[in-house]
Amino acid sequence: MVSRELNAKIFGEKEMMDDVDFMRDFRVFADDKVEARYLLTPAFMERLREINRETSGEFSLSTVFMDKRLYLFLNGAPDLFETTLFGRPASIELAREYQTQIRKILGLIETLKLAN
Repeated sequence: MVSRELNAKIFGEKEMMDDVDFMRDFRVFADDKVEARYLLTPAFMERLREINRETSGEFSLSTVFMDKRLYLFLNGAPDLFETTLFGRPASIELAREYQTQIRKILGLIETLKLAN
């Protein structure tokens, strides 16, 4: 688990990575230290730091590698797409806000180079 949030639920033991700048921004917890170092390559750590810089103040970022998947949590990000079943359609302004948020999330995927 890689977390910026101070009260994130922690699994494994705290791990120290070689990248001092990364460690200043994130905390790393792992049950397998070798696997943690394999997954957190210097390039991947830099990408996480880049996202951290770009989203500074909007939300905090946590990631978990589990069951051969990467889970990305945007802690404190606004709840999107919530509406009532019989509510009025979203306004054009709200639709534009959704579009902006979707682009940001797709940008995270591109930054992490996770797309096929």
